Amino acid sequence: MNGLSLLAVSAALLLVSPAVARRSAGYAGSLPDGQVTGAFGTGDCSKLNGAPSLGHLLVPFFEECAMVVPSPDRRFSLQKRANEAALNIFDGRKRRLTIPLTQPAVMMWNPSSTGFFVNDGDGSGQSSRFRYFRVFGGKWQESDALNKRAEQLFLHKQDCRPGAYVNVSGIAWTRGGLVKAVIQEGVHSVGCLEPSDGDIALEIIADPLGKSVRLQRVRVDR
Repeated sequence: MNGLSLLAVSAALLLVSPAVARRSAGYAGSLPDGQVTGAFGTGDCSKLNGAPSLGHLLVPFFEECAMVVPSPDRRFSLQKRANEAALNIFDGRKRRLTIPLTQPAVMMWNPSSTGFFVNDGDGSGQSSRFRYFRVFGGKWQESDALNKRAEQLFLHKQDCRPGAYVNVSGIAWTRGGLVKAVIQEGVHSVGCLEPSDGDIALEIIADPLGKSVRLQRVRVDR
């Protein structure tokens, strides 16, 4: 085999060889998708409250803003006072539940007005915890089941070592009431397999109570 043929074979092998996986070494480098709109910003309170169809949008939690986010059918509302680190669920004029929150956090009602999710940044801006609230039997309940299922999926699929952790962010609802979410390795996590050319995020569609989780695709952020 001459030198030109050897060069051609080598080039072909490079084209078909998969990227060598590496393990995260302490800084994944990407902040949670679900906190981008709410990370320690100063909100335009009047613009926020004046947004059309607010009950259908991802809404950032700004502590300095007084806020009313009605459910799509307007039976309920999420309300807070200016400079108050808490979100209140109201049924008409009656307060049903108070949720302590700090920036950054983002929330979104589901299409049927029976629940909503919060991407809770736990005050850091570098994490995102998926919290689901629903009305059931006339009472409001919180579930973190989907957050746990999503975390287990990522840690298993990426063969993560002990001590690794992930961020889970809701990004939208389907018309049928399923959640579209993104799972990312934590910013300071260590030990998950990653592609050699970027950090990995898994996109899922799931029941908000974690009963079913379907992987959509693997996205690489460069």
